[in-house]
Amino acid sequence: MEKKKPARRLRLPPADADELLEAKQLKEEPRKPRKIACIGKAPDSIKAAPFADPEWEVWVLNTSGFMNEVPRWDRQFEIHDLKLVKDPAYGEYYGWLTKQERPVFLRDSPPAEFKNGVQFPLTEYQKEFERLAGRNYITNTVSWMIVLALLEHRMGETISDIGFWGINMAQHGLAKGMGNAGQFTSEYARQRPSCEYWIGVAEGMGIQAHVAKESDILKCACLYGYHTTAAAMKMKARRDELQGRVNAAENRELAAHDEKLFLAGALEGMGYDQQWMPGGEE
Repeated sequence: MEKKKPARRLRLPPADADELLEAKQLKEEPRKPRKIACIGKAPDSIKAAPFADPEWEVWVLNTSGFMNEVPRWDRQFEIHDLKLVKDPAYGEYYGWLTKQERPVFLRDSPPAEFKNGVQFPLTEYQKEFERLAGRNYITNTVSWMIVLALLEHRMGETISDIGFWGINMAQHGLAKGMGNAGQFTSEYARQRPSCEYWIGVAEGMGIQAHVAKESDILKCACLYGYHTTAAAMKMKARRDELQGRVNAAENRELAAHDEKLFLAGALEGMGYDQQWMPGGEE
């Protein structure tokens, strides 16, 4: 029986460098979408941030990195005028910023002494979001952080998640005597709505938002129109009772004050009359 000859292997011409690179890229797994953790300075929720998860990039603001308030960070944001940052009250903060190897995002073009200063891409942001009604609704550093993440997302650096820890934006009570239309006693009253707007833009772009349960962001006591529950009515009754007691106490205080003035005036008049009586000064 005649032996079969081994099959000849087909020899292909060697691929050029571009073809080899393209084949390699096709075999590689697609890059995972990014996850961005925006970290503020409110201590009640910072520890809950995903510092231990390497899939999350950690973006911090102001002096968080300088004060070692976080175990790690990937980007630092200092959007204030650097003249203010150089204030002696901040100690060595400015010098620390200039020495960082990781990106430090600044409002203006970085001074020469910065190792890794990056000017915030204001022009690119304005162009990319020019059609949004709230394109200029930026009142705080956290909003700038969100905007940069969204800009990079639109530029192809896909982001799947963005989270907020250490960012409460707690609005304190109304200034005394100002009524329901009065001014809040906290600057966050004008800052928080901007954060909430840009979080809404992020969710509209398909990015999952994560907000710490301790934060006031995206929180309200109840759904409007559905607030007349038994608990809410009980709370209102208690508030009305306390306000009534406050009013009564103020009235008693005013009456006592008026009585005091009346008696003091009578005493003063008596003293004047007494000086004209025989032995009146004894």
